[in-house]
Amino acid sequence: MSGTKLQEIETQEVKYEEEIHHEAEPLPIRHRRKLYTLIGAILLLLLLINGFLLLRKMAPAITTEAKPSETLVPPDVAVADASEQKQLTVEAVTERTYQTEGEVTGKVAFNEDNMSPVFTPYAGRIVELLARKGDVVKRGQPLLIIEAPDLVVAENDLSAARSDVDKAKLALSAAERAHERNIKLHEREAIATKDLQLTENDLLRAKEDLRRAEAAQNLVESRIAFFGKDAKEIEQMKTSGGKIDRRLTIRAPISGTIVDRKIGPGQFIKPDLPDPMFLISDLSSVWVMADVYESNLSRIHVGAPVQVSVPAFPDRYFPARISFINPTVDAASRTVRVRCSMANPNGKFKPDMFAKIKIGAAAPQSFVSVPSSAVIVQSDSSVAFIEEAPGKYRKQKVKTGKDEQGFTVIEAGLKTGDRIVTHGAMLLNNGLSIKKDDAN
Repeated sequence: MSGTKLQEIETQEVKYEEEIHHEAEPLPIRHRRKLYTLIGAILLLLLLINGFLLLRKMAPAITTEAKPSETLVPPDVAVADASEQKQLTVEAVTERTYQTEGEVTGKVAFNEDNMSPVFTPYAGRIVELLARKGDVVKRGQPLLIIEAPDLVVAENDLSAARSDVDKAKLALSAAERAHERNIKLHEREAIATKDLQLTENDLLRAKEDLRRAEAAQNLVESRIAFFGKDAKEIEQMKTSGGKIDRRLTIRAPISGTIVDRKIGPGQFIKPDLPDPMFLISDLSSVWVMADVYESNLSRIHVGAPVQVSVPAFPDRYFPARISFINPTVDAASRTVRVRCSMANPNGKFKPDMFAKIKIGAAAPQSFVSVPSSAVIVQSDSSVAFIEEAPGKYRKQKVKTGKDEQGFTVIEAGLKTGDRIVTHGAMLLNNGLSIKKDDAN
């Protein structure tokens, strides 16, 4: 190698060492702080970007794992492990036969076939009251006595009619005697035939007058009988020598109990009073009136037996029979009025008593039923658990009916053949509640 080239190389090495030495010189302090701040900001930004990218990669994985879990176990499905299944009893839903009894409300009423209002057929003033509300009376028993002006008029007419009859009888007797005498004279030719015919006409006229007088007397006697006087009393009037009886007795038309009275002593009464003086009812039997919904009409008919209970005897039911079903439906309530006849021994049932009537007891029907332990009653509904697969049970809302002998009628929500949890349903329900709380 020539000396010139060697010299050039040494010169370049010297320059390189100078440059390195120059770069290695320390920077001022202010410039170093700016450099450190910039480097820290860049590092922080890199960390944030890296964390964001990592989260985006992990989120789809979490969502993908959660969705299959939710699909497999819906919120209304309980899953039981082997140990829990040992505490559960699963049975098939069946139907049971019940005596269908629809209970309706009603009230006790008078038997109107054995009830009679008492009105006065004539005007007058009450002089004596012989019966009070609550009295038990017999047919024909006196209830009150009044003074009736119309009776006085009728008795005067009877006296006049009787006098007319007596006069007609005297005239007839005289005509008969005259006719007999003229017959004898005519036989002896002492009188003309014309005179005999005149006496015959007088006799016929006298007979007709007596017939009319007796008819008028009979008419007056009928008027008096209308006032409640019997034949014996009328005969006494005819032989009383003109004595007038102003008092008139009103009697009970039927046997029974006086359940109402609307009159008082000294009151003037007349036939057109709006209310009856007395209301008499035979309380040996009563009616029970009830309003039955249209849906229950197929279970009842006239003559069907029913059971009646009243608050006075809450633990007893009394037999009765349907005696009438109204042919029309009440448009407002959509019910039909039903009347039941019931015996009333010792008067224990009082009209207007509240009553409950069990209808349709003779019509057995089959209903879907489950053991009562299978139904869980919640605040606003009832539920049961249906087995969808071994260890998997779905919560099902049900509509329940009556409970009887440990079984509950299911009106909606289950069908025959469904397999449900009959014992241990509460365990599953509690598990769903905990699952719901954890999810929240």
